[in-house]
Amino acid sequence: MSAALKRVRSMPSKIVSRLLLLSTVLTLGLSAASCVGPNAGVTGNDTGGIVPWSPDNDRYAREIADQHCAGYSKYGRVTSKVRQPGHYIAWSCTWKPYGWRPLRARG
Repeated sequence: MSAALKRVRSMPSKIVSRLLLLSTVLTLGLSAASCVGPNAGVTGNDTGGIVPWSPDNDRYAREIADQHCAGYSKYGRVTSKVRQPGHYIAWSCTWKPYGWRPLRARG
């Protein structure tokens, strides 16, 4: 037997169970910490991105897209929303803002 296993077997069962509980809580806490913060779950690059649908993300979809695309000096344009849990809100990053219209040719 290894030395670590001998030490664990010689410990009282309460200490072992508390250590196991502590390690489980720390593991869950660290994995949950990766999901918090502004725009948690945003995935994308300079051409666009997605975020999981939720009522809050639905409400702020345009701001999330604009904030993501601003990092690439572009404007965000929401392209699709499927308003069901488990689906996504998608956007594309464009060079032109929402209100932009091309000039008409005279003639």
